Amino acid sequence: SITDDLVMIFCTAGKIYHSNIPSSEMEEKFGITSEDVHLLTPEVIQDCELSLQSLFSVYKPLDIRPILIEIEDAKYYNVMLSIYKSENMYQNILYLWIQLQAKQNSRQVDHGDYENPFLESGSEINVKNIFQSVPNMVHNALKNTPPNQISNVVNLIAKNFSTFVTNDPKGIARIVTCD
Repeated sequence: SITDDLVMIFCTAGKIYHSNIPSSEMEEKFGITSEDVHLLTPEVIQDCELSLQSLFSVYKPLDIRPILIEIEDAKYYNVMLSIYKSENMYQNILYLWIQLQAKQNSRQVDHGDYENPFLESGSEINVKNIFQSVPNMVHNALKNTPPNQISNVVNLIAKNFSTFVTNDPKGIARIVTCD
């Protein structure tokens, strides 16, 4: 459909922008000339992400999984978070938060990060602006994950427990003590 084609175009733009592929190889991989790569500015990529967010507010594909893979590859974090929430993919929300915390803590912001709610001053990821509180994320993940998948969430939390505690020690303590 034309809507799916639009999604793929926006995602391709994000993948090109975030890729580390030399511009000389862009034409072979993405069908874009090296002269056109410079047209993909941070503003254009942000507009692509905003367009996807708007599109998904009125469009629900029959199968979100293949599209979600493209969105993840394009690093459209806000769209990912919206889809994860709408699809009740709470473990994915936690995993995304953990990834972005690690990226923020290591201050390894790639050349493709642009001004969006994930960033402060163009150099630091600001995950607090887009995620709910850490205790709420953990609580929702534990509460809303199907019983046959809860062990995956528990293992993810346990494996990254220090990240959760470092971010909100009092909130995590309330969860652990069932307060």
